[in-house]
Amino acid sequence: MRPPKSQSRLLSPHELLQKIDEDISRSRGSIGVLSIQIVDIDYFARKFGTACVEELTREFAKRLILTISESGYFCRRPDSTFVVMLSALATTAALEMKINQIANEVSFLATVSDLNFRIECVIGACDPSIIEDALSAVERADSSLKRAIARQVS
Repeated sequence: MRPPKSQSRLLSPHELLQKIDEDISRSRGSIGVLSIQIVDIDYFARKFGTACVEELTREFAKRLILTISESGYFCRRPDSTFVVMLSALATTAALEMKINQIANEVSFLATVSDLNFRIECVIGACDPSIIEDALSAVERADSSLKRAIARQVS
């Protein structure tokens, strides 16, 4: 059974942007915005198809819901990336600790076509001290994610 809409941590992209803007106006500098991508999700799509990707992202989302619990909200974008808003972060160090917690908690072992895989993620973040509005915060988190992915590849 799905929780009532008011209690759900999973929002549409539009609802998440609204929520980020609301939180910015209420408490400047105490939220974090993350952009998260499952490592090698394109490989799973090519090799095993979209049904496999859907199952992996559903499991990932379940784990993300449990990890952010009462501290935030998230959305899943069509490209299978996630955007997360974390509330009540006092410092950049608190954001870094939450990022590490998320990375550890959402990782899991998956069996696909009798093969075992470790599902992990790459996370990009927008520094809470420079958040001006929702859209620019998400853009900064996306840029940070792209840099993190580039560092992984090289």
